[in-house]
Amino acid sequence: MRIRIISVIKRQEPHLAAIESDYLKRIRRFLPCDVIEVKRKEVTGAHSEKLLKVEAKRIENVLKEGEFVVLLSEKGKELSSGELAHFMNSRMKNGKRSLAFVIGGPVGLSRDLALKANEHLSLSRLTFPHKLVRLILLEAIYRAVEILRGGPYPK
Repeated sequence: MRIRIISVIKRQEPHLAAIESDYLKRIRRFLPCDVIEVKRKEVTGAHSEKLLKVEAKRIENVLKEGEFVVLLSEKGKELSSGELAHFMNSRMKNGKRSLAFVIGGPVGLSRDLALKANEHLSLSRLTFPHKLVRLILLEAIYRAVEILRGGPYPK
């Protein structure tokens, strides 16, 4: 299985990028994992709907056919680390070769994109800056991989 994290981000902060790089190295020892940055569209005020449509199109352009798409959303289902591991494992067993986690920008994600997603997950009921969400997601994926392989990390 391949994991792809697609995020709408202007530019990741260097100190966060260094931590992300470390988690990516850890995950990649066991399965392919990539982070794809989708350029943010700068529009303000009443044009936010237009912004979401432009960003949705950019996200759709990088999604691959047959990919299982998971939108991270405040309204999504919350999973424990063990449940995320089970979720990933069941996708692998069902023949899904690629799992794409989509993280929106500061304005969120378009309704059309939300309707096209296979699943909606939430990392927490708390609100996080979208730059931190990617790092938290990488940690959660690494923990799930360790759970699946019976490694020592989750203890």
